[in-house]
Amino acid sequence: MNDWVRRIAEAFFSFRGRLSRKRFWLRMLVLYGVMQVLAGAVAYGVPALGFSAQVTLYASLAMTLLFWLGSASLWVRRFHDRNVSGWWYAVFFAFILGVFCWLVYAVAVSGGNADSPDMVLAKYLVVGALMAWLFVAVRFGFRRGTPGPNRYGPDPLGGGAELPEEIRIS
Repeated sequence: MNDWVRRIAEAFFSFRGRLSRKRFWLRMLVLYGVMQVLAGAVAYGVPALGFSAQVTLYASLAMTLLFWLGSASLWVRRFHDRNVSGWWYAVFFAFILGVFCWLVYAVAVSGGNADSPDMVLAKYLVVGALMAWLFVAVRFGFRRGTPGPNRYGPDPLGGGAELPEEIRIS
């Protein structure tokens, strides 16, 4: 059982190495499906067992954190496959999180008035976030990785020579 848990943890929560497009999208699909099942269990099962709304909230937050960590791990390894540092995913995620926070703020301040200056800025930021997501999805999710080994490891599709000593990962 320990080997099984270790393999799942490596597949979904490791930030090292590279990940091919096919494995990336399959793992994202599995992660999304598991999280949907867990969301249903938390939303309906936890209250049905008689737990408070606070316990449901904490369970939802834990599930969200697990989903984010698994998703970030997969995206970082796709960035690595394209020979780009995974820290760029952190920059992208910080931008998306900032846009979401501004949107929540704008709705709270404006009372939902779509013509308020805060909401107008929020609309532009949401469009910018969608464009950024589309860029990341196309550049890293749909394009082939670097052929052969790169500084993040060997080609996940096989082939290519051994890594040069100066960029070998230990």
